[in-house]
Amino acid sequence: MDTATSAGIPSAPITPRLSRTTACLPIVYGSIAYFLGKKADENQTHEWTLFLRGPNHEDLSPAIAKVIFQLHPSFAQPTRELTTPPYKVTERGWGEFEAQIHIHWKDATEKTTIVNHTIKLYPPGTPPNVLPTDTETPVVAETYDEVVFTDPSESFFRALTEVPAMEKVELFSEEDENEEEWKGGGNNNSSGSRKHPSEFLNSLYSDQEDFLTLIAAQKFLQDELEKAKQRFQVVNEEIAIVDQKLVAMQQQKQREAAISTATAAAAATSTPPPTGSGVIAAPKSAPPPGSTSAATTATASKMNNTSGKMNNTSGKRTKAPSSQRKRPASQTKKPKTGTTTATTTGAPSTSGAPPATAALTTPTSAPVGKVAAKK
Repeated sequence: MDTATSAGIPSAPITPRLSRTTACLPIVYGSIAYFLGKKADENQTHEWTLFLRGPNHEDLSPAIAKVIFQLHPSFAQPTRELTTPPYKVTERGWGEFEAQIHIHWKDATEKTTIVNHTIKLYPPGTPPNVLPTDTETPVVAETYDEVVFTDPSESFFRALTEVPAMEKVELFSEEDENEEEWKGGGNNNSSGSRKHPSEFLNSLYSDQEDFLTLIAAQKFLQDELEKAKQRFQVVNEEIAIVDQKLVAMQQQKQREAAISTATAAAAATSTPPPTGSGVIAAPKSAPPPGSTSAATTATASKMNNTSGKMNNTSGKRTKAPSSQRKRPASQTKKPKTGTTTATTTGAPSTSGAPPATAALTTPTSAPVGKVAAKK
């Protein structure tokens, strides 16, 4: 069933909405302003046009039901409604202000899109309260935007897809009421002609330039990645060489350690085991003929002394009284009083050593009973 808008324009029939579907419609909106020169007065210094168009001047009417331009309240008719392209409003004024553009879609269920735009009369950097002198070059201010529709209806989605295939619409046609001014008949300029406004609105918002930029960026990234891979490969090769050198050094050290161990083991097996205290006496050299060492003389003297002692002991035993003979262990008693020492001198030693002195221990008093028994 068809429904009508408030302006009496029939909208697209209601159809089921497409789930998980997104549609995008690019648009361009803005303004173009000329300085009037000698025709300017205190309240009208510029002539400007506020417009809505396709990025490449496409016809947007398959998707748009109407466009409402909301101007400054100081204008006699601040609200302007257009139902057919071109969507534009032309006025004269002396100051800049912000206008609103309301876009109503053919599908009444879609929300109205509202965009704001400031109408520019002076070039950027112009000092305030200073009028320009150029009447041929306009001041253009426009914005590219995209309207996104989520889960649109089937009929509206088809209308959106038809927009790029439509014929282009000129924003300024030759039938405009100020056509004579574009030809220079009523305009005050030195050359006698002014360029058509459409010649200044030749900015085409095509995706081709973006695609070319993306392709160039992709190629740049690929080249950089390839260079990085080559650098990584060189680094990996250098690391492999260093690893090989380290392994060779470790193997060399292991071989040297094995050789040192084997040499030490061979030296240990060829050395005779130590005897005694473990001290190996150095070989002594023979004394020269006719010389007598001090050790030899001391040894001979010690042997002579020993021989003398033995001789003295033998004589002492032959001269000892019978009372000093060895008794059985049961009859032997220690003397109770002090002892006397007798010194005997034996025969002189044949070796010339002094005679030894023998000490005899005799009891000072003997038990009376034992002596009487012996008698």
